[in-house]
Amino acid sequence: MRKASLLVLLSLICIGPVFAQDTPLKKLTKINLSYVEMDEYGKTIGITDEIIGNQLLVGIKRDLPRVQLVHDQTSSQILISVGCVEATQGLAVCEIRIELKRPAVIHLDDGTLTEQSLATVWARHQVSSASSAEMAERVRQFLSQSLTEFAADYYKQNPN
Repeated sequence: MRKASLLVLLSLICIGPVFAQDTPLKKLTKINLSYVEMDEYGKTIGITDEIIGNQLLVGIKRDLPRVQLVHDQTSSQILISVGCVEATQGLAVCEIRIELKRPAVIHLDDGTLTEQSLATVWARHQVSSASSAEMAERVRQFLSQSLTEFAADYYKQNPN
């Protein structure tokens, strides 16, 4: 129970969309989908890298046909992380996060520039609780909804 409480507390600190600028998806032409973080408990209740990766691939291909999928670590990346704990017997709590990270140069406080890095420019986050049997479906629903929101934001910022 302490793990679940900690997970909920941490999620309250960082809930909500994150935008680095007004048009973080402007001129997005390619994405690397190879970045998924999972935990062991999530895998035991049916949330696997393969399932999440397949859903991400189909969602991007279906909703964003103009965006090229690449295997290039210097391109924009989609990161999905799912962390789950068993709160009580048969009840799971999962924190699900989907982020778009784009290449960026960071200006330090002294005015110097760092090497190019990846910065989060778009994100969705949710903490969900359900029976262990239902949790995988909850995660898939959240990711599907988030990908739809991502596609809508993309088309608003790239109308042509």
